[in-house]
Amino acid sequence: MGLKFTLSEMEATHSEALGYYNRYKESVESLNSLIEALPASWKSEETQTYERFLEMYKEKYPKLTEAAEMMEKFCTKLEQKKNDFEDAAQQSINSFE
Repeated sequence: MGLKFTLSEMEATHSEALGYYNRYKESVESLNSLIEALPASWKSEETQTYERFLEMYKEKYPKLTEAAEMMEKFCTKLEQKKNDFEDAAQQSINSFE
């Protein structure tokens, strides 16, 4: 019974982490779409506000995508550990049958 509880906790943790990853990735994609749409309303020849903002964004964007990749790797490793644990639990149950 204890193994099943722990396994369900691992599954819940994996599911939660995957949810955070998907939300983060969607947010980065939404932010990128917004940045691409800004020139229509925010471009100014005098202040060059958009150009400076775009320059800063392009500098930071690789870090956003790098964080998404790290989250994805974490989710993959967590899923592998969950599967390993699930297999070990099943082998343990089978050995008592």
